[in-house]
Amino acid sequence: MRISDGRVLKTAVICCVTTLAIGCGGNAMKIRADAAVDSALDVRDADLAAAADAGRDTANSPPDSSVDAMTTMATITFRFKNTGTNTVYLHRGCTIPLTVTSLADGATYGNGYACVCDCASPSCNGAMECGECAPDSGIPIAVGATEDVTWTARRTITRTKSGPYGSFRCEEASPIPTGAYKVAIDVFSSDSDAANRTNSRFIEQSFNLGTADDTIEVVLL
Repeated sequence: MRISDGRVLKTAVICCVTTLAIGCGGNAMKIRADAAVDSALDVRDADLAAAADAGRDTANSPPDSSVDAMTTMATITFRFKNTGTNTVYLHRGCTIPLTVTSLADGATYGNGYACVCDCASPSCNGAMECGECAPDSGIPIAVGATEDVTWTARRTITRTKSGPYGSFRCEEASPIPTGAYKVAIDVFSSDSDAANRTNSRFIEQSFNLGTADDTIEVVLL
């Protein structure tokens, strides 16, 4: 309420009280006083409504994109290159496992395999039927050779979904922030070690995750 509105309201209230006691100048004065009170109350209600609307607008407005981190679901191809003097091996099961870690908050993302469909897909109406993974083995990378492993920049959760044949599990994916990350993988000196995941060397390398698909070479010494 503005100061001028307060003065009008105060004068009108005093006048109305006086009217009850001694008439306060008759009915014409009382009508003017009542109008002043109504006007002041209307201003007050309008001010309160405007303040409430402003609060709702702030709460419902989208965040300022200039201060929010960008996110991505880019596909990254890690090209593991053997720059050493002997053949090295990577482990292979259902996938070639690796771990990507955010240098900003320590969150980790893998490339594990799950026999589920994408919850958002229209065709995701029931449990998937998947064959068995190949037996664990080693993938040889000769000196100077490379091995590509694809990773998608996303976080995933599994949830229950209902379909024509009942409930089933599906996977829900969402993008992750761009920025500085590191990729890590276990490297082995023999096929048997790779198959059994024993006697590994831990290799990691930093990289920058953007919004576009990319190929990043990772050196295996």
